[in-house]
Amino acid sequence: MNKRKVPKFPYRKRLELRVALGRASWSAAVLSALAFCGAPSDSIFSPNSYSILDGLRAQLQEAHAAGDADAIATMFDPAGSLQLPQEPAVVGRASIRSRYAELFEDFLVNLAMFAVESSVRDGRVVDRGTFNLILTPRAGGPNVQSTGEYSLAGYLGDGGVRVEELRFESAS
Repeated sequence: MNKRKVPKFPYRKRLELRVALGRASWSAAVLSALAFCGAPSDSIFSPNSYSILDGLRAQLQEAHAAGDADAIATMFDPAGSLQLPQEPAVVGRASIRSRYAELFEDFLVNLAMFAVESSVRDGRVVDRGTFNLILTPRAGGPNVQSTGEYSLAGYLGDGGVRVEELRFESAS
């Protein structure tokens, strides 16, 4: 193992850093430094951040597949907003529930969300990515498909994430 001394700092103690050449040792040194510094529990460095957002996306996709307007509406803040592709924004939990109830009355919905950028920091949640939405008419007929980008903003609330804004921008 190679030893390298770090120059003296204008502090009382001298700092010596021992780093072995090699990728595994370097990774261990970086992880040790992060552990020593102590990253906040709700920062993007926390493995829990991604599981929170993965769980939220899974809940949204499952509720769409099940046609559960109530489950989707309860994920939103009471003053939250939703913008479906090529439609005006819907504001308020009750309005969001009504819009989804109408949608589920006429269509079976298959929603797939793929995250591109996600973060949970200081209690705030941001998730952006792409989506694929397939609407199958209950009365029969051709499917309606929409793809594009989504953005979600919210906060950590009682028992999970509360969505303040969910926006779907259609590319097709």
